[in-house]
Amino acid sequence: MQINVELLGMKFDNDVNFLGEINAVCSYVSGCVWVSQSNAAMLCIIQSTKAASRVIEVLPPDSTVACLCLTASSEAVWCILANGAVYARAQIRPETCPQGRYWQPVNLEQLGQSFEF
Repeated sequence: MQINVELLGMKFDNDVNFLGEINAVCSYVSGCVWVSQSNAAMLCIIQSTKAASRVIEVLPPDSTVACLCLTASSEAVWCILANGAVYARAQIRPETCPQGRYWQPVNLEQLGQSFEF
């Protein structure tokens, strides 16, 4: 059976393994879509000029806590977890390493008392 999924205008077939419900989705102008799933899987989907898009599975910041929100730009991705922790994806390079290398915890103390979660 052929399964087709459309996500933010990008079409995928059964080559993309959506194993759980999608918790959070975000995209940015360079053609990447970030997807966080309920089973803690995280995907970086790079839109290609070819027929197929490239899908890279990325380890989540913490596989035991759900990602509630993702936001991204061409050089950064931020993830807010259900426990309030915030992570930024480090070393993203749109041309050579669009998925980045690792998650870096964000120190929320620098925001002062004006920030409450």
